[in-house]
Amino acid sequence: MIQSIKSRLEILKKYLHKSGEYIRNQRPGIAEKTREKEDGSPVTSADEWGNEYWQAIIEKEFPGEIFIGEESASHAYPEQAEFIWYVDPIDGTKEYISGYGNYYTLIGLAVKGKPALGLVHEPETGKIIYAGQEQGPVMVNGSPRGPFPLDGIRSWKDSNRLMMRGIDAGKRNRLREQFKIERLKHVGVTHNQLGPLFNKSSGFASNRTTSYWDLCAPAAIMSAAGFAVDLVNNGKSVPLNDGSSRADRFYILPGDTPEEVKRALMNW
Repeated sequence: MIQSIKSRLEILKKYLHKSGEYIRNQRPGIAEKTREKEDGSPVTSADEWGNEYWQAIIEKEFPGEIFIGEESASHAYPEQAEFIWYVDPIDGTKEYISGYGNYYTLIGLAVKGKPALGLVHEPETGKIIYAGQEQGPVMVNGSPRGPFPLDGIRSWKDSNRLMMRGIDAGKRNRLREQFKIERLKHVGVTHNQLGPLFNKSSGFASNRTTSYWDLCAPAAIMSAAGFAVDLVNNGKSVPLNDGSSRADRFYILPGDTPEEVKRALMNW
């Protein structure tokens, strides 16, 4: 690898202020600069600006590596590509448009199919959470103390309150009855997939289709924290460079989570 994960994180952090400032300042009145995509979801001029902004940076700083942004014209890339950047300029576009709720910029790097670097930025607060293969989870929130590590929950035994998405009531009831797993709808602190770092949940499980640009950054951060991460398509684990851009199921769980729990979450 030409640059280490730590050096890559330092490079990216230099560009976050401009990105966050622009997106934050565009929020008032953004509804007038919004259109509907083919899939029916909204996209704003700020999403499109952010996509172009980060593509230019990735191509400048890491030439020859692949950039896949949510708003990119094409999401195609060579299968088994070594370095793939997945970027969502505004994760939570509906909240961004409404003026209420959190939204984030997600930047993730997959190396040989594995989530290797993750950066989550909150433009409204300036908060940055990042981690990678050589860097445990850290948060920067403007404090004079500087960056500080995020410890949070590390063991399945500490808590079994899972964030769940797309898991029907019948399955949730079975999980509660068999494994005493309680469902959380949101964590109320930061990006839901990062809830364990703030002692708000024990992990995250989803049975609905999710794009790699929404998964790579949180998966890298939680992997660096020692969590087990698995993305599944059609019942099989998939790497982040399989030529696709979506997983239909995934989990982010403490490393000591019982295998029977993982199987139940993915297979029931």
